[in-house]
Amino acid sequence: MPGTILKVTRTAPLHLRVPAAILDIALLAVVVDVGETLTASWGHLVALVSAHLYLWLLHAHNGQTLGKRLMRIKVVSTESGRPPSSQAAAIRSGVFLATLLIPVFGWFVGLVNVIYLLWSRKRLCYHDRLADTAVVRCREAARNPAGIPP
Repeated sequence: MPGTILKVTRTAPLHLRVPAAILDIALLAVVVDVGETLTASWGHLVALVSAHLYLWLLHAHNGQTLGKRLMRIKVVSTESGRPPSSQAAAIRSGVFLATLLIPVFGWFVGLVNVIYLLWSRKRLCYHDRLADTAVVRCREAARNPAGIPP
């Protein structure tokens, strides 16, 4: 349920989240380039579906994309501290990618999201708030799997 009080004790810092996002974007750019080469007329749709599947399935599986794994951070449910449910991961991915579809202003919405992350007390992006997820360091999740203070 969106708006649930965050029970995760600490979210991952920006200096880990940004490189993870850059690594994932680079990986997706390669997939998109190959997809556009193979299916010239369907390139944008292939890119969007590929990105959604990548984010959704990996977050639902273990909370980590390849970029997050390399930076040792993961997405967890704010309720359980475990990887998000398939539904929550789909919401998180869908909301994040939907901003890219906004003509002309999509980049601005993404920028506002990053600025919000910087000033938000709980360090959550809008897609985290809507999906009741948070990005945490893996060692925090391992130390306290439920993500709830003792």
